[in-house]
Amino acid sequence: MRFGLHLPNSGALTGEADLVALAVRAEEIGFDRVWVFDHLFNPVELSAATRRTRSEYYNHADMPYYDALTTLSVVAGATATVGLGTRVLLPVLRPPVALAKQIGTLAALAGGDRLVLGVGAGWLIEEFDAVGIDPGERFDRLDEHVALMRATWAEGITEHEGVYYRHAPAGFHPTPAAPIPVLVGGGGPGALRRVARWADGWALPNVDPGPDAEADLARWLDRLRHACDEVGRDMADVRLVVGAPLGADRAHFEVLARHGIDDVDLMLTTADELTMDAAAAFMATVGNDLG
Repeated sequence: MRFGLHLPNSGALTGEADLVALAVRAEEIGFDRVWVFDHLFNPVELSAATRRTRSEYYNHADMPYYDALTTLSVVAGATATVGLGTRVLLPVLRPPVALAKQIGTLAALAGGDRLVLGVGAGWLIEEFDAVGIDPGERFDRLDEHVALMRATWAEGITEHEGVYYRHAPAGFHPTPAAPIPVLVGGGGPGALRRVARWADGWALPNVDPGPDAEADLARWLDRLRHACDEVGRDMADVRLVVGAPLGADRAHFEVLARHGIDDVDLMLTTADELTMDAAAAFMATVGNDLG
């Protein structure tokens, strides 16, 4: 099991955090990867359309929210080996040709196989309104968007004529030195179908530590198994990524290990954890034993 550190590019700790220094320290103490979240902005108030999906949003409008790919680009230049990941990026909010170029450049300049791209369809309706995208199309757009980007990274010179997107024959060099793994995030039936059909992995909904964690995780994995069985895919081929609080009990991480979780994205939840002392202690104990 690999352990990564979530850089607080959004949320209550963001104003106090030095994201680059955290990433440098994460590399020094042996974390496999640093992860970031993605949104375009923090709305002042959630619309009725958004509230039908989510009743609350943990960010407030006056909180900073650092752009996911810009953050990872700066971090890539300040580090040498630590992996870079999004959990998850919202591709449909960006034009696919421009995003493919941006991600391909980041992967090429970062070097090796450092980048893992978690993607999701999104849920914050205000963002879709801001960029002029019908949110009802977001799931189908995600399928086509990712397919277009993967073609540019794999082929270098390609063209696309689809339902939502198109581009003339064009070169997208430099291409990444290694394939970029694409994870799908979310827990709905549509997300699980996409994981089974075309994703390299699944960014699971977080499983809260506690007495119900093992049963909750088993239920999620049963849903994935069913989705994979429907399309004839071996579930063992799916990379499993889940978030967890840095301060969770060791028993929680033992549950994750028993159920075959591949990557844990450790979340900083208190200001004192920004010193990275607790992170270093975690890697010297739990990380060393279960990693």
